[in-house]
Amino acid sequence: MFPQTYEDILSLPGVGDYTAGAVASICFNLPTPAVDGNVIRVVSRVAGIREDVAVPSVARQITATAASWIPAQRAGDFNQALMDLGASHCCPGTPDCTRCPLASLCNAYATGDAEELPHKSRSTPPRLLPYDVVLLRQENR
Repeated sequence: MFPQTYEDILSLPGVGDYTAGAVASICFNLPTPAVDGNVIRVVSRVAGIREDVAVPSVARQITATAASWIPAQRAGDFNQALMDLGASHCCPGTPDCTRCPLASLCNAYATGDAEELPHKSRSTPPRLLPYDVVLLRQENR
C-alpha cells in the first residue's frame, strides 16, 4: 500500500520535500506545501521576503509561509493553483502583476520591486582547470 502521510511519503527513496508535499496534498488532501521554484517566487513576492532564498532559514520561512496559506479543504488544488500562478502571471523576469489575482495582497507589487524577487545568491562560477586535454585510463582502456 502506498504511504498516505507526508512523513511516510518523504521516507521513500528518491522522494524529496517538494514531491512529498505535492503527492500528500494532491492525492490525499493533506495541508502540506509543495514548494517548487514557482511557489518560492510567489511567496517571496507576496510576503515581501527579500532575503536570499538559498539560505536554509529563509527557505524554511518560505515553506512555513506557504503552509500557513493552505486552506483546510482542497489543499492539492491550492498548491496546484499556486504553482500555476508562479508559472503564468508571477513569472521570472517581468511578472504580469496587473492581471495577478494576488496583486492587492502582494508586498512586492505594492513596493514596485517584484522583478527583483526572489533574491538568489549568485552561484559560484565554474573553476577553470589549466588543462587542454585530459586522458583517463583504466585497465588498458
